[in-house]
Amino acid sequence: MTSQNSPELFGGVSTALITPFLKGEVDYASLKKLVRFQLEGGIHGFVVAGSTAEAATLNLDEKKKLLDFVIGEVAGQVPVVMGSGTFNTQETCDLVRIFEKQKPSGFLIVTPYYNRPPQRGLVAHYKRVAQATLMPILIYNVPSRTACSISPASVSEVAKTCKNVVGIKEAAGNLNTIQELKTLCPPDFLVLSGDDETYIQSVELGGHGVISVISHVIPRWCVDAYRKARGHSETADMVQKAKDMAAALFCESNPIPVKWALKEMGIITSDELRLPLLELAPEFQPRVRATLKSWRLLP
Repeated sequence: MTSQNSPELFGGVSTALITPFLKGEVDYASLKKLVRFQLEGGIHGFVVAGSTAEAATLNLDEKKKLLDFVIGEVAGQVPVVMGSGTFNTQETCDLVRIFEKQKPSGFLIVTPYYNRPPQRGLVAHYKRVAQATLMPILIYNVPSRTACSISPASVSEVAKTCKNVVGIKEAAGNLNTIQELKTLCPPDFLVLSGDDETYIQSVELGGHGVISVISHVIPRWCVDAYRKARGHSETADMVQKAKDMAAALFCESNPIPVKWALKEMGIITSDELRLPLLELAPEFQPRVRATLKSWRLLP
């Protein structure tokens, strides 16, 4: 069995789950169907209550119920990572302590957004959060959403001093950053892509996988692409296909397009979102529909 702090625990293709809504409430029937579709597609893991889940609009009770539900549906087949980061270090520590009682596989902790800390503040933040739990932690770097970016040198400092900080979801889409992380961080430190357009290349550079959005609609294909990249097969065509799908599913703010796609595919009942997000604008729908049809996901 893989040890809890081993990169293999979180390697491969994990899906950053959406939160289906119906009439303002979490739609657990749709979520059940989605999780089963993912598992049947061979997906390697899940992230609950990340940015794709509209976590900013979920209250604490909803997050706890979502985590329990997904853990129950997965039944130990794959890891379930809980998104627990905020822009408040103490609040993040408190959430980690709350959620660890539900026994997720680990935590995804986003860089503190809005307050734009310096690098030394980011290092101090992750060290403090790592002290709040013995469970594995993944750093989440997504500067397009947070207005700050943790440097590879800072990641390396955290990784070398906090043994339970086992990896990073690097979502800036910069392959040079992937290479820097692989060079500076300990050999067993997990480097995951958070960028669907470049995840295949990142695996070819030695990355351990991806936390994906496009895997919602093409889980088996994403897993196959990961395996081919690891096996050093020819991937140029797959790289382009991943870029095409990502372009469609990010034509408006995530998770607006992917929810619409999942509804059209009959996997979730509604593409409802919570304000300030709204359903996919009519002018983008033909683009997403055409992409789904080209993949034979729609008739």
